[in-house]
Amino acid sequence: MIQKKFLSFFQTRKRPVIITIHGYGRRRSHEMDNIAAWARKEDFDVVQFDLYDLFDENDCDPKQWLKRACQQVEHYEAQKRPLYLLGFSMGGVIASYLASIYPIEKLVLAAPAFTYLDIQKTTNYLRKGTKSLFHSDGKQEDIRVPKTFYPAFLEIIRNCRDSIAHVDCPVLFLHGDEDEIIPLKSSLHAYEKVPHQQKQLLILHEGHHHLLSEKKTANECYQLILLFFKGEIVTRKRTFVPDILDTLRRQLKQQNIEKGA
Repeated sequence: MIQKKFLSFFQTRKRPVIITIHGYGRRRSHEMDNIAAWARKEDFDVVQFDLYDLFDENDCDPKQWLKRACQQVEHYEAQKRPLYLLGFSMGGVIASYLASIYPIEKLVLAAPAFTYLDIQKTTNYLRKGTKSLFHSDGKQEDIRVPKTFYPAFLEIIRNCRDSIAHVDCPVLFLHGDEDEIIPLKSSLHAYEKVPHQQKQLLILHEGHHHLLSEKKTANECYQLILLFFKGEIVTRKRTFVPDILDTLRRQLKQQNIEKGA
């Protein structure tokens, strides 16, 4: 009977869905192309969508950007699918917001943009149209994020960043120690705010901002993300074996008491 129930559980459990949420840049959902290709080979469904229309400068309402993200989650929640979120940069902040209001099972935040490295530098680049700051392909093209999107970016960060303190699911943070856009302290501070016991921050050596597309860090990120989603890392709260010195001290103290008696 127990064996039948066990088999029934795995037969009825639906294929997990990884909903990816891109950062602020011209590549949009294509930022997740490589991780999506990997995950689909590992029995996951992967959702990629664009938060905004890159070629419509009037598509600058942050509420609409958030609404599109919510619609993706609600669509798969209605199907009662296991929901996993993967957010990069600005998308990490949005993903934490979604995880605070929807029944998300697992959350990955890659270089989440809870704080900036240099707000003046970031502001100047964004106002120029984000030609070189938030892309990773190294090509100098004329495709830019419209300047009108800049206030929406700031408003989303400002309004959603505190939601990390209300995330009640396992969380994996990935951040490069040489991130030139979002400082490591962004993840360090956010990590401390997560109330769930199953959480971990992994710092990637020589990792820059675009962790998911750079040769030095991409493969490592994919492996860590898939191990996390498959339940092979960040599975429980760390436990420590009692220090033997404490036991020896108690024994010595007891011996001294007995000698004194």
